[in-house]
Amino acid sequence: MGQDLDGAWERCVVYQLNGGRVTRTSKGSMREVGLATFEALEYDAREAADLIATVLPEFANAFAKGEVRVGSRRIEKARPDCPLSILHEHFLVVNAMISAGDGLIPVRWQHAGDGAIHQLSLDMRAELREEMVAALAGDRLDGPLECPVILAPVLAAQLIHECIGHSSEADNYLSYVQPRGLGLGYQWCKYPINVYDDPTIEGHRASYLFDDDGQPARGVQVVTNGLWTDLLTSAEFAERVKRPASHGRRVVGARRSLPRMANMWLSGGEEPLEDLIGKVDKGIFCGGTWGGGSGDLKFVIRPAFGRFIESGKLINRYVNRFDIFGDKREAIGAIAGSSAAVNWFSPVFGCDKFGQDNLPVTFGAPAVLMTKASLRPIKNGCR
Repeated sequence: MGQDLDGAWERCVVYQLNGGRVTRTSKGSMREVGLATFEALEYDAREAADLIATVLPEFANAFAKGEVRVGSRRIEKARPDCPLSILHEHFLVVNAMISAGDGLIPVRWQHAGDGAIHQLSLDMRAELREEMVAALAGDRLDGPLECPVILAPVLAAQLIHECIGHSSEADNYLSYVQPRGLGLGYQWCKYPINVYDDPTIEGHRASYLFDDDGQPARGVQVVTNGLWTDLLTSAEFAERVKRPASHGRRVVGARRSLPRMANMWLSGGEEPLEDLIGKVDKGIFCGGTWGGGSGDLKFVIRPAFGRFIESGKLINRYVNRFDIFGDKREAIGAIAGSSAAVNWFSPVFGCDKFGQDNLPVTFGAPAVLMTKASLRPIKNGCR
């Protein structure tokens, strides 16, 4: 995941969970109109810290270091009557270092957009709590492993983003997909997955009505019942791929728009998560995300933790510090089921591509069952 943009005007308050020290930082002009005040940000930071102390008191002694980072920053979006429209967004990041038996394990929670405190309250009672449990009780993955996995929604969305999303961007499609004899009509998966990207959906971090080339946004069904059916393109590549332009996007300060994702999601299936777990004899449920990456037809995603499944049931054995990696086609082809509910994720740190890093994106997915995935330990470091 990318870091904060140079030149993105921003105010930020950092509240230390150990001791309550408050630090104020800023980037760009202090006269930027529309940014939240330091006082308002500090209020939110203290509210988030109090919430963590109240909901997760059993982890207080496990924090070797922890902080709540709350900020307000400028983002820019295109509109037809003006090259750039100035907007502002709030973000909240919780960073913690958990003292585990063999070192320190980082835990991170993040949300960009409105409602961060409410979302933190919801997630602490489920995902964030389990991630902290895994940090304390989990073992390092001791070697390469191939097994069935179930990806939590945020990881399933990351998989779709890296494997299908980036491959469906017109420049990448022309660069490394077509030269390998692949193209629209290719069957990604026998399981009938449906993947969409629609920037016109309101309320998401990557929503817009016109792209940065001034083209009207449109919803695109990239994959239909497992078949590759459409692409994401900018004005520069529209003629070459014979698709309407609608996804030309650029970061602040860049001159050239690139074909980029916006709000991409995998639609839900029909099975409860418990039924997916029940199909796995021996495997791992993977939750949380530390991001991912892709190049050509290879990908990698980094779960925050894994929890073992035996005889169709989750057991209290955790593993951490590992990646899921491999060939995009094999990974998507291994999808054999999905739960009904789609969860959305708006990461504070956006998508990186060709030096245009930290582009705002939103993605969503249900939980996904993969019949086989390749796991490998992380070398050199705790994450």
